[in-house]
Amino acid sequence: MKLLRASADLFLISISLLLPLKTGALINYIWGGCRRSRAADVFLSSRAFSRQLPPVSSPRASSHLQLLQGLGSLRVLSLVRPSWCSRLKTARPPARPRCSMGKRKAAGEEQYASLVRSIKSKLQSSSDSKTKKAQEQYLKGTLHRGNKMPAIKLAVEDAMKELGEELEADDFERAGIELMQSKYSDDKQAGILVLQSSLKRRRKDVDVTEADVDEFLSKMAFLFESGAIADWSSSDNLSGKVLGLFVLSCNADVRRYAVKKLLAWSQLEDSSVWQRRAGHVSFVTHVSPKKSSKAVIGDELHYNGFVRDLVAACEAALKISSERFSNTGAGWVLRYCYHLEKEETVRCLERCAPIMTREGISYALEQCRDTKLKARLIELNKP
Repeated sequence: MKLLRASADLFLISISLLLPLKTGALINYIWGGCRRSRAADVFLSSRAFSRQLPPVSSPRASSHLQLLQGLGSLRVLSLVRPSWCSRLKTARPPARPRCSMGKRKAAGEEQYASLVRSIKSKLQSSSDSKTKKAQEQYLKGTLHRGNKMPAIKLAVEDAMKELGEELEADDFERAGIELMQSKYSDDKQAGILVLQSSLKRRRKDVDVTEADVDEFLSKMAFLFESGAIADWSSSDNLSGKVLGLFVLSCNADVRRYAVKKLLAWSQLEDSSVWQRRAGHVSFVTHVSPKKSSKAVIGDELHYNGFVRDLVAACEAALKISSERFSNTGAGWVLRYCYHLEKEETVRCLERCAPIMTREGISYALEQCRDTKLKARLIELNKP
């Protein structure tokens, strides 16, 4: 008889373990009112039994506990899952993950997200269907809400006035990067303005280090690698308003390092044409003549040999790709390098003319006044 009861006990234990908790609890509740064998009691309280249970902190266990407690069935729990009862009495609520950034950063997270939402909302409200149609016809393959640049600037300025007081430079940077990843070109242009603002808000008494350069350029490279920047408008705006400005924000000790790191993008064979283009187009305003005669450009702005390095970057990009925007980007920069490093630029064009497009060579020679040189280089460009 005892052997039969023990066999029945073990059978019911096995069933209760295999079935969902609610069904297993009901079986054990009924079984608890019956006479059990000592072997069953020992097994129910054993570690082998409790090891098969999920921890109390797991979602499944928590939901089951709430259900049983809500039904006033703690007795069922004590019969079916004795180890849970001891855990329930001693268990503490799970601790919240610590945030090393502190309370102010947590508040900043909320404000940063609010800034992004506010800018997008304002851009959508000010959008115009006719503008949207015209922009999408001009920039093939891009999506627009339908805002011209003045409306985009106004949306960013208004949102910053409303929410920007609580934000730090890093928060603006995060907001700008998120806006850049939007599918709408309007949002991308707004993101560029926000990133530009983040650079202007950086503390002037804190020097940019080489590690800062690596971190910032890595974030910007991600925008190209992820496909967030895939048109000449977004690429050139980011280059001129953010990347070039960032280099200028570096002190003399780090500036050379930042310049060379950015120029190296032009030599990346596996990158997009837009990232390679940004590697040299970011410096177009650093070599182009200024209205003021006192303006510093070229080698005087960065270091001796900068313009030569820039010419070499253009040549590297041209040899990697013969795409239209590879040609126009390099030609645009070489146009101004010609005035600062004429011999080096001419040698570059002599080597690259056979592989350049007519549009690209025309860009490069636009300001060349030497008609014989111009004719010779164009002759080299003929197929």
